[in-house]
Amino acid sequence: MANVDRPLSEDLLLSSNSEKLEYFRKKVFAPHRNINNALKQLLECVVEPAGTSLFLVFGCTGSGKSTLQHQLHKRLNEQFKAEVLSNPGRIIVAGTEVREEPGKFNYKDYYIRGLEALSEVLIQYKILYPSLIGENSKPISDTSNGDSAAYRRALEKALKNRELIAFTLDEAQHLLMAAGAAQMLRQFNWMKSIANLSETTHVLFGTYELLNCRTWNGQTGRRSEDIHLARYLPDKKEDYTELIRVIQTFLRHMPLHEESDLEKHYDYLCEYCLGCVGVLKDWLHRSLRIALNDNAKTLLVKHLKKGELSVTRRNQIREEAERGEQILRNELLGERKPAANPSDSEQLQSNKSKQGNPRPGQRKPKRDPVGESEQSSTAQS
Repeated sequence: MANVDRPLSEDLLLSSNSEKLEYFRKKVFAPHRNINNALKQLLECVVEPAGTSLFLVFGCTGSGKSTLQHQLHKRLNEQFKAEVLSNPGRIIVAGTEVREEPGKFNYKDYYIRGLEALSEVLIQYKILYPSLIGENSKPISDTSNGDSAAYRRALEKALKNRELIAFTLDEAQHLLMAAGAAQMLRQFNWMKSIANLSETTHVLFGTYELLNCRTWNGQTGRRSEDIHLARYLPDKKEDYTELIRVIQTFLRHMPLHEESDLEKHYDYLCEYCLGCVGVLKDWLHRSLRIALNDNAKTLLVKHLKKGELSVTRRNQIREEAERGEQILRNELLGERKPAANPSDSEQLQSNKSKQGNPRPGQRKPKRDPVGESEQSSTAQS
């Protein structure tokens, strides 16, 4: 198929392979129904939070959460451009990625990354004043690795003084990778506290593990609001139609000399991307790299076959998605909320079992009779 009416310049088609891959990875974006709906809802929420300090945006791997975060930043900066021009010291939106820690969560590292996201300077020379903490003033650089209170206060003040509309966290489920439900709840309450004290709405982007936050604590649930970035289910006609449109958009933007003719293989693409636009784009990006290395003029099925995810990885994503979707269905039906991570459910059940087995000789809680019983009163009469 010739290069007719395609949004590709001649310079791009003549550029190097690395430039073509960078173009597809960074500049090709296919707006679609689910991300448009989520973005609209999220913009309304963060601009008018109505007392909500945390917003949870969750979905399975590859559903488009990072893209949604990027689009949120872009739209907020466009919407409030005039305010930044009138107050150059203001930051409308900023964000960071939560690192996955192998052991105990590193609060100090989180605070430093947050300050870096706000372009704070001389972070190591921030000072806690004695009038605020009741101790002698000392630079943060003099504190021990375990003492992160100074960094936390610096981050809270920076968020408040910069007047952010929102602060976003990608891979936020890493906040909850702690041993036991009690520690996970503590982590979430810690994040809620930062949002409240800094007077800055926080948006947490993550997997379905974020659903556990609402399961454990009703008060926490009332202070947060959920936005589900769902995948497309090819067996639903409207989802299938939307997914095909996204596939066609990506294929039209493939920086190859001839547009790909893969209409006969749309079902294969829909099935193997698991209905996730992010998985689809990454797959096509790998396939494009393979095609470019083959000096191919167009994308062929053999390139897709080489670039597809392994069976194991596809099953992992499918199981993650189905588990999260089942939790949401149960909630709609008013059923008990299972933990998004099966190990969390086992931990909660273990705690309940321990509480329900009293030691030998320990009385069960019950009301003791007060005064004379009916039987004794009858006998006396």
